[in-house]
Amino acid sequence: MKDQKPFIIGLGLGVLIIAGIALSKSKQPKEATAPSASKPSQAAAKPKPEAELKPETPNIPAATETTETSVMALVDAVDEPAGKIRVLTGIALSHLKAGKDAAPLLEALLEQLEALTDDAARREALADVNEEFSGLAELEAHTDFQAALVELEQTLNASTTPADKLIAGIEDPTQRIKSRTQIATVLHAAGQTELSQTLMEQAGTETAALDGPDDLLTANIAMTIAQMTMGQPEAVEQIETLVTRISALETSEAQLTAYDKLTRELAPWATQKTVAAQMERIQASVLKLHYQADPVLRLVSGVEDPSGRVRVLCNLAGTLALTGDPEQSAAMLAKAQEITKDLETPGQLAPALTHLAAAQSLIGQGEEAKATLAKAMETVDGIQSVDEQAAALGDLVAAVESMDNAEHLEKVLAQSLKTANAIQQQAQSVMQQSLRLINRLPAGEQKAEALEQIALAIEQGGAGQFAELQFELATLHHEGRHLPKDAQRAAKWYRKAALGGHASAQLNLAVMLLQGEGGEADPTEAFKWLTAAAEQGHAEGQVALGMLLALGQGVEADLVEAHKWVTLSSKSGNEDAAAALAQLAPKLTDDQLVQSAQRVEAWEASQTPPPSTPDPTPTVEPKSSTEPTEPAGQEDSPTTTAGK
Repeated sequence: MKDQKPFIIGLGLGVLIIAGIALSKSKQPKEATAPSASKPSQAAAKPKPEAELKPETPNIPAATETTETSVMALVDAVDEPAGKIRVLTGIALSHLKAGKDAAPLLEALLEQLEALTDDAARREALADVNEEFSGLAELEAHTDFQAALVELEQTLNASTTPADKLIAGIEDPTQRIKSRTQIATVLHAAGQTELSQTLMEQAGTETAALDGPDDLLTANIAMTIAQMTMGQPEAVEQIETLVTRISALETSEAQLTAYDKLTRELAPWATQKTVAAQMERIQASVLKLHYQADPVLRLVSGVEDPSGRVRVLCNLAGTLALTGDPEQSAAMLAKAQEITKDLETPGQLAPALTHLAAAQSLIGQGEEAKATLAKAMETVDGIQSVDEQAAALGDLVAAVESMDNAEHLEKVLAQSLKTANAIQQQAQSVMQQSLRLINRLPAGEQKAEALEQIALAIEQGGAGQFAELQFELATLHHEGRHLPKDAQRAAKWYRKAALGGHASAQLNLAVMLLQGEGGEADPTEAFKWLTAAAEQGHAEGQVALGMLLALGQGVEADLVEAHKWVTLSSKSGNEDAAAALAQLAPKLTDDQLVQSAQRVEAWEASQTPPPSTPDPTPTVEPKSSTEPTEPAGQEDSPTTTAGK
């Protein structure tokens, strides 16, 4: 046996109890013989039958009941559950070996084993009891008790998993908890949700039993990360609880270490909205802790916006440099750089870098200022919001103005123009989306009002902006879709789009001018717009210009130039141009054909690189003319929406 103490204790208690029983029995005969001493003749003359002696036997169960009560009183006096089991084990063993009835004791022992709530403690106690009773298996009185022990052991073993066996050798409780949560996440991913949940519950039980704040924090983080991995909604609440617990740690060093650990663990979920909010809260707490520990940072602890803190520190750095305190100036600038490194969103980083570049330039760090400014301009490109991008650009311009550096001015000007163009494109995209929504409305007053609002917004944008939208609006007026047909309004919007470089608008405006639609006919202006469209490589514009030159309408006839434009149009795959070329070529001499070929070659050479204003993608299918060789304005001329 691995420990004789339980048996010895039980045996000693058993001896005391047996002695008590013997003493109680030895007193009974004296009480019975007392009457016979006074009346000996009656006892001798009239002996009692055997049956009449039986009433004395009930004294034995009474003594047994007293014995059991005494035993249980001894057991109840022990506070520790394991101690009660040891006492009961020892007494039950002494009864069994003495041939006495141990059934009540064994039953009480089973109750104590089942009362243990911790499986590990129950297994340990069960192993000890099995070892103590191992030599009594042949006793009949022990059979039922042994069967009950076997059943209890089977119940415990049924809850044992392969994970328990893997974790059993890990002594450190926090590592054991982390292992349980990691295995739980793997099982959850494999579809073993029930077993995964069991492991998480076991990890939770072990976590609740931890005492040290560091161990408890490590275990809670492991539990939270497992919940995040498994997508459990309570994980968000756990993160908030963790942040609160960390803020309650005694020292700032402990808080910073814990925040760093939690941040690293939560990094894979940093883009989730709820987690991102907690990460911002953590970052704010970390900054606050740094500021409390640093006298320089305490100067800007009241400024909430991080880029605003950088601005204040940079201004202080510049002021100190000008007043002859370069050492303190460098300290301020170093702190500004530290804050800048922690900024992640472009909307905060761009202005912070701008302030930093201005301060570097002011204290004589020219090369560093140049590199910082370049990074600031790159960051502006990454800002998605038009408003934030414009605001960041304003900070850039203000910073560069204070630098008084021509090279910096040129770079920021280029970035300013680039950003302005991007903002215009985004605004145009929004307008196009609005127009698509308007087109889905049923025809009527509401649609007309919405279109007029679009038109007003476009007019405020000025010439050259929103050319595609202007072309779309002109087409709606021209064809009478969703709005009453209005040639004058169509010509107005075609002209705006044409001025913005829209090739299809230039073609359609030229056709309207040739036909006198929406105003007086003006072949000369039509020739100007057809030339503009053709020069951009617009195939329909090129063939229309060629026919205009061939017929001498609005311009002096020029067969060579006409052949050139029709040839270029046919080379781009325009079927109408190919048909027109077949009719035009016989009218030219060989020398004229050679001249035309030379002009075609020269024009193509001038288009490398391609034209700066490419032909916009048409939004409506083009309507081809039935006879493009005839001049515009006749029956077979291109329709007014030929450019679409």
